[in-house]
Amino acid sequence: MADNEEKNVNKDDLLSWRESKEHQKKVVRLTPSEIKHAHFAPKFRGYDQSQVDAFLEEVAWDYEKLFLENQKLNEALRDLENKLENYKNMETGMKETLETAQKVVVNVKGNAQKEAELIISKAQTEAEKVLTEAHKKADDLIEVTQKEVTKLKETTETELESLKEEYDHLKSEKEIFEAKLKNMIEMHLKLLKYNKKNF
Repeated sequence: MADNEEKNVNKDDLLSWRESKEHQKKVVRLTPSEIKHAHFAPKFRGYDQSQVDAFLEEVAWDYEKLFLENQKLNEALRDLENKLENYKNMETGMKETLETAQKVVVNVKGNAQKEAELIISKAQTEAEKVLTEAHKKADDLIEVTQKEVTKLKETTETELESLKEEYDHLKSEKEIFEAKLKNMIEMHLKLLKYNKKNF
């Protein structure tokens, strides 16, 4: 009966010691070496000292392995956290670069479109000016020619033929000029469309 009471007392003492703040501090700071070299005060009819020492050594060995594994895991976790931070920084940098590139593309497109519109407008103005001048010159030449024809109606057939050839030549030059001008305008328009597509 006395033995049972002693066992109950020992269990209660052990439970109260485990629950105490002092024990919690020791658990937090416990190292494999402390487990291995732990000593307990002998008591009458206590545990076999050699068995306790052997068990503590085995616990210390397992605890040391767990301790080292925990250290490795913590180091690996720190490495992963550092890598994750680097990736986040890289992602932020890439996003900023992409946004900048998109802004540049928008600006380039806008500028290219404005420039294309200015070039087209200028080309149209120039073309209209050239055509107006060409028509005026042609009209003036036709008018002069008609006057000449009226005045020289009674001249010889050779002179009349010569005037006709001159008239035809001028008309041909006008057509060639208009054709060249048309080709030039079409070429500029194609060039503008090509630049617009590529920018």
